[in-house]
Amino acid sequence: MTHSAGMDRETFASVFPFGFVASAEGTLEWVGGSLKKHLARREGAPLSDCVRIIRPLGCAADASMVCGPGRTVRLRVDGLSLELRGHAFWFEGEERFAFVGSPLVRSLEELEASGLKLADFDPS
Repeated sequence: MTHSAGMDRETFASVFPFGFVASAEGTLEWVGGSLKKHLARREGAPLSDCVRIIRPLGCAADASMVCGPGRTVRLRVDGLSLELRGHAFWFEGEERFAFVGSPLVRSLEELEASGLKLADFDPS
């Protein structure tokens, strides 16, 4: 038996602060709460204009970044000095995909330089 739960834009933004949802065509649709300040007014723009994939090498910032369930991806977002590490996957039964992850922070100095605060991170 499979289960699914509907999720709206606001719920996604609060549950996945460093996540985003894009259309199958690679257009940014939803942005997580902590990314909003870095991607302000970018919803509707091509994902490739605001995200650069670091790993896997040679992967484009579009639907091709999802090559199987839960693919691990490292990326950099415009205006955010930290890398994000997480998973990209297709929404079941929908023509959109998502990235959910968190910043890769190696030191307090790196956190400070990013402009993020501990409150920007998911408590878990």
